[in-house]
Amino acid sequence: MKFIEPSFKGMVSSGDLKGQWVFGTGLSFVEFSDDYKKETGREGNWYLDLTDYDGHAIVDGDTIGQFIGKTDVEGEKIYSGDNVLITYTNGSKYIAKVVYDIESVSYRLEIDEDTTVPFNNCLISKLIINGVVELSNKNVISEIKVM
Repeated sequence: MKFIEPSFKGMVSSGDLKGQWVFGTGLSFVEFSDDYKKETGREGNWYLDLTDYDGHAIVDGDTIGQFIGKTDVEGEKIYSGDNVLITYTNGSKYIAKVVYDIESVSYRLEIDEDTTVPFNNCLISKLIINGVVELSNKNVISEIKVM
């Protein structure tokens, strides 16, 4: 069995790096006091221990993705929440989101809210970096090597 070191990504929600994607290995949630929850309208902050910078960053919880153990041909890690282009043998193509499925205890590809498929049922030919769908921009999309 191959061990996958925990790795996460998220978009910074405050400070100098606000709006930028950051990567790290530790993720924690700090819950606010009841008074501060009322004041901010939030339950707390997600902190990501950064890989490329010293310290940590506060990231938007809706943008957090975990490395799923697969990379594209450029060596870029694929995270839960990323969008990929999948191709079936009949030539049909779909943009799908990488999601974790609790029932099958595996990562799957969500084509729409009613349809998910396992990674082994289709060819994953492209990774759409950071969830941005720009099919005409060759710098944004690269081929995926499923390992």
